[in-house]
Amino acid sequence: MMIGVIFIIYGLVTFFFPEIMHQSPIVAELSQKVGIVLMSLGVGFIIGYQMADAEKMPKEEKKHN
Repeated sequence: MMIGVIFIIYGLVTFFFPEIMHQSPIVAELSQKVGIVLMSLGVGFIIGYQMADAEKMPKEEKKHN
């Protein structure tokens, strides 16, 4: 889950502040696209983690009964 949060934060920084990463305008435009990819990766990690966590819950409840 922390990996997803780190990807989202890094993606937001690269998307909104591409000048921080690189000086060239072409590379800055490319880093904006990389920022979008990183944000979607972060969201995917968090959703996958939540789904895996949700799949574990009913099994654990059945064991306790």
